[in-house]
Order: sequence, then C-alpha cells, then structure tokens
Amino acid sequence: MLKAGRHSPGAGYVDVPDDIARQILNNCGNIPPAEKPSPVHVLTGIEPIPYEDWPAPFKALIPFAIPQDVGLGDTIERHVGPIGGRLFAKWFFETFNRSCGCDTRREKWNIQYPLSLVL
Repeated sequence: MLKAGRHSPGAGYVDVPDDIARQILNNCGNIPPAEKPSPVHVLTGIEPIPYEDWPAPFKALIPFAIPQDVGLGDTIERHVGPIGGRLFAKWFFETFNRSCGCDTRREKWNIQYPLSLVL
C-alpha cells in the first residue's frame, strides 16, 4: 500500500517521498489534491467572472465567437479591429507615443470572460 508520509519499517508500506506519493495517489483519484487550484490567473491575478455575472452585452456576443477565440476579448477584437480598431490604435500610438491598451484589454477580457465557461 502506498501512503504519503513517513512510516515505520516493516509496517507493510513503501517509504516514498511525500510529493511523489501525492502525485501517484492524486492521479489514481484516491485523495484530493494537496491544494485546490485557484481560479485566479497566475500571471495577472485576474479572476474569471462567472457566466451569470457577465454584462448582457457580453452574453450577446457569444454567438459571434469562433472555436479559436479564447475569450470575449478575442471575439471583440475580431469584430472591432477591421472597422476602425486597428486604425485607432495606430493613430493613438502616433499621436501620444504610447499604446492605447487594446492588447492588454483584450487579454484581460479573455481571462475575465473565458469562452470555456459557455462553449
């Protein structure tokens, strides 16, 4: 029998380091993970918003999503970009010598409004 932790010799257990024993047992489904994964995005600290709390206009965009879209940020960029979004971003950069924040906003919306919650 395999158990995490140290055991006395001859007790019928194999002495296996805790991290390895936990991985084996987790993969077998015998014990819950040591730490529940956080829904918060690791790099940004942004948490996905539950579908029930999405603004109505964002819910209305779901039919326009395609399988390659990670979140609503991709869907919005694909529809707004060709009708002026890219021109605005270029004008903004040339005028103010800095980004308009479109790429950052798209990534944030992809994390906050992931299509994996609804598709």
